[in-house]
Amino acid sequence: MGKHSGSDPKTPMNRRSFLALGALGAGAAVVGYNLSHSDNVDRLAERHPREVVERLPKGTLVIMGGQAELGSRIPETAEQMGIDAELLKDPDKMLMTLPTQQLEDLTDKVDFAGLFRAIGTFAPINGRRVVCVTSASEQHAQRNEWLDTVLFKLLGASEVVAIGTKDAANDDAIVEKLTNSDTSLVYFDGGNQSLLMKNFFDTKAYHAIRDRYLNDSSFTVSGSSAGAAVMSGDGKTIMDWNTDHSGPVMGSGFGFLSKVIVDTHLHRHPEYHRLERLQLAVNDHKDCIGLGIDERTGLVIRDGEGTVIGQQKIWKLEPSDTLRTFDELEHQKAVFAAGDRISLKKYAYVSDRQSSKLVSLGGR
Repeated sequence: MGKHSGSDPKTPMNRRSFLALGALGAGAAVVGYNLSHSDNVDRLAERHPREVVERLPKGTLVIMGGQAELGSRIPETAEQMGIDAELLKDPDKMLMTLPTQQLEDLTDKVDFAGLFRAIGTFAPINGRRVVCVTSASEQHAQRNEWLDTVLFKLLGASEVVAIGTKDAANDDAIVEKLTNSDTSLVYFDGGNQSLLMKNFFDTKAYHAIRDRYLNDSSFTVSGSSAGAAVMSGDGKTIMDWNTDHSGPVMGSGFGFLSKVIVDTHLHRHPEYHRLERLQLAVNDHKDCIGLGIDERTGLVIRDGEGTVIGQQKIWKLEPSDTLRTFDELEHQKAVFAAGDRISLKKYAYVSDRQSSKLVSLGGR
């Protein structure tokens, strides 16, 4: 997090800083000290580094491989069902106008893989607020906002709030909604990982989501395609192939899965060799595992345990001297389908920056 206002380093040490240093010298725990308002604390932590504290988050994370919903085909689907296209522009009016059976049929077609209803069994959506982050795609941001609104309203959300720009991600009114317990789910749309990081990482909304994910067992973070890939750690997020296709371009992610490298759309683009790309990434980061997620498939992660949902498969990769094929992974039982469990307790943690400061000051 950014630096907070505090004592000027050129001015004499104030009483609070003196007490903090005294506690350090005596080896005492720092208790009741307001860390968030002292630059001195930040500088002390930098001068006295200790191991970073990592812990499993209390919240739930859902990562999906893409193509979980109908997307741009909704208008033609509605037309085939005899639904006035104008109604789609006003989801609340649509909910009040269409018969219940027709709404259920439309929900079945929009959530055709059943992933979002599956998410609803882990994260209550009905009667709650959902926040959707569409800033991974400038070209399709408005379409995605509309689609998300239709989808989550059909699933019973009382309100759907979209974050499509960095300004919106730093808007205090939106951040207030994120911190409110009425918001049960945040969903990151697909698009481009680099664009999502540029528009959203280190914003007020990002830190609000991160804090709730770490500390609130009733909160769920979810993402599809690029919105799933960015959950990986710092320097461990696949962005693309490099120019000569000899290896992946790696970048920074949200750090919600510190030692899991995620890739998506595994079978959709065989010419992109995504399984090979993921294996190369894992080989370069031997403390990590890789999860390759097929489209229309997801993984619900809670307390370090993942449960597969959806229609296809998830492929688990560990460092290897060879580039393994899908068939070899099947033979090694490194492939998982709906209902299967994947243990991630050693990998699915988040760096707790506040705790790392406390460790530094506590002299552990």
